[in-house]
Amino acid sequence: LSEMKFLTLSLSKNNMKDFPNDGTFNAKPCKKIVLSGNKLERLKSGMFKDLPSIQEIYVDNNPIRTISTRAFENITVKENIIIDNSSVSTIEPFAFTNIRGTSTNASLILDKSPYLYFLKSHAFYEIRNFNLISFK
Repeated sequence: LSEMKFLTLSLSKNNMKDFPNDGTFNAKPCKKIVLSGNKLERLKSGMFKDLPSIQEIYVDNNPIRTISTRAFENITVKENIIIDNSSVSTIEPFAFTNIRGTSTNASLILDKSPYLYFLKSHAFYEIRNFNLISFK
């Protein structure tokens, strides 16, 4: 997938338990990534890295337990990163590193994650220009 050029990558409702950590999402023209409704339990280091102009990332409705160190790194997002309705219990240090919003509506949504018990020090590092970071 890393060699393909696409504006939207939608792999929702595919019962995926894992996703390769090989730079798949590092395709520069990609604007929207949708992994909703799968069986992902961990967002691995480097899963969302070096995306200079992404509009939205959806990984909602997954049984995610852990967001690993540097799972989201060097991202410029125009609208939303949505990780709600999950089972997140741990957000590791530097899980969100150097993330920048580019509009007044940029949001990071971690709503409906009732098991979030371990928010490690520096889990959100160098997060800039977000209108909303939500943990409802």
